[in-house]
Amino acid sequence: MGIFNIAKADKEKFVDVHHDFEFVDAGAEGLTTVSIGAVIAGSGKLSYLYGIDSTFFETKLFRDLCRTKSKQNDWLFENMFVHIRVRLDKELKSVTLKEARGRITESTSVRVVAADQRTTEMDKLGVQIVVGTQATIRRKLVAMVAAATTFKKPEVRQWCYYSAHDTVCFNNLFGGMMHKPDNWCNYAIDLRLLSDVFGKDHDDYNPEAKYPHHPLFDALGQYETAMALQKTLLNGNVVDIGRGVVSPAKYQV
Repeated sequence: MGIFNIAKADKEKFVDVHHDFEFVDAGAEGLTTVSIGAVIAGSGKLSYLYGIDSTFFETKLFRDLCRTKSKQNDWLFENMFVHIRVRLDKELKSVTLKEARGRITESTSVRVVAADQRTTEMDKLGVQIVVGTQATIRRKLVAMVAAATTFKKPEVRQWCYYSAHDTVCFNNLFGGMMHKPDNWCNYAIDLRLLSDVFGKDHDDYNPEAKYPHHPLFDALGQYETAMALQKTLLNGNVVDIGRGVVSPAKYQV
């Protein structure tokens, strides 16, 4: 059975989580999650999650990003943080993190506003918006996956586009790979890799997100990418990417 050609009778046994993370890469210190977007597909239905880790804005790492000019830090504020609105101290008016950057000090209170500038589009989709700890976001994700199917223990698959960093962030959401629920896949189906393997121009299979570097809309673009690849592959003869995999057991003495 290939990843795209699941029998109709088995479809309810699978839930697919198409996810994207926005994060800060601190090198040897690891990846720190800022936000997550997820399209959850199960039993022919779609649901949507947008989570922002509120504790990130209390960290020394975040305060250092605000006051230190560098290529990475400037990129974060110009691209990723432009989607997140906050209230500083006791101010009533919210601003984007890009607008707030020069005003944030070590003592400034930064409160994330759940309803950001994309609420119209997200309301139309019925997006579940969570601003809280990673534990809170994780509980919501697990509940949404459980609600996506009537099957008691579905196989939950992760889908990403260029998955190296997002897979780490996803595992960190659970406190490490070994702490994920039973039947949750421990690897991600990488759509960029699939595009390369099958000789597809990846620019054609990664639709430009409506709001680039917003994790929810990036995840939506990735879901569309998966559907486009599925259509292409099922119309051809290649339906089982694992057909040529050699078992390690072959080399055991």
